[in-house]
Amino acid sequence: DPTLVPVLVAHLQEHCDRMGVCDRNGRIRLGVALEEALLNGMYHGNLQVSSDLKEDGGDAFQRLAARRRGEEPYSSRLLHIGVRVDDAGASFVIRDEGPGFDVASLPDPTDPENLLRPSGRGLLLIRTFMDDVAHNPAGNEVTMVKKRKA
Repeated sequence: DPTLVPVLVAHLQEHCDRMGVCDRNGRIRLGVALEEALLNGMYHGNLQVSSDLKEDGGDAFQRLAARRRGEEPYSSRLLHIGVRVDDAGASFVIRDEGPGFDVASLPDPTDPENLLRPSGRGLLLIRTFMDDVAHNPAGNEVTMVKKRKA
């Protein structure tokens, strides 16, 4: 349910804020990265909905996602989330139950040809706003680290 993502993100932002992981601006960036990773895992991983459906500007992406939320095997897939906050900072592991993808095959979001596309910037935002980002070999798990600012 994508409506639960902002609630989870707000909770994680609050926890990281209380633990001194980031300042006000860092909290916003953390929220953007978490939301992008969670929605990527949900839509592209578990529901296997391609960003290409956003290209025509219609609602095909949202319609397919809504339909698949009620169809097997998509509807029984879970998003697994691990969080660790300590003196060094915070780490987040998000794993979907989809088939994964080859991270290297994604188009370069900074290429001028891709700048105006309606999709494809989520991973760029994640990499920009987090200190470390790594994917597992299958491409269905991302580990993101936000280091505590000194």
